Amino acid sequence: MTTLLSDLPDDVLLLILDKLDTRDAVRCSLLSRRWSRVPGMLANIELDVDSFAPDPDDDHDDGFTSTLSESARSNHAMVRAVQSILAAHESRHAIRRLGLSFFSRDESVGIVRAVDDAMARGRRIHDLWFTVSSEKPELLCAGRDVARQGARLASYRDKYPRVFAGLTRLHVECVKLGAPRVSAVSEMI
Repeated sequence: MTTLLSDLPDDVLLLILDKLDTRDAVRCSLLSRRWSRVPGMLANIELDVDSFAPDPDDDHDDGFTSTLSESARSNHAMVRAVQSILAAHESRHAIRRLGLSFFSRDESVGIVRAVDDAMARGRRIHDLWFTVSSEKPELLCAGRDVARQGARLASYRDKYPRVFAGLTRLHVECVKLGAPRVSAVSEMI
């Protein structure tokens, strides 16, 4: 008797998919209609912007993303992936670990908003962490860059306090926060 993967119960399927990295597990969701809900059921979700780096052999030109830097294209793809995974209708499944590493850019608010939306729908996240990086190496970050990134992070905290209250870890690079902002962010974590 042969057992097909599609015949496995959800809990067994999730045990198998939980062994894969998040991107591969999400790719599996494309295999069948039944598996399309799998990303919303994953207990451990870890996504890193570096894993979304454009393929140098891909010559696809959509007229928009090709004009962006490689970092910007990776970050846009990361935002779409997080939104897709967290928008899944299976909100009854708690997330054991949600780790997201992304660049500090304007579109990154979509990541924070997606986490906030999931939490607002009742999605429990036990271990939530962000790694927010600069597109530039830390040694090349000018005062203007670190101030802009600090202001962006503070605006995320002000707009989405639920997310920052739920953070268990926050790592930021090239960010300068004023004294009142630092205490406000550290109180939220």
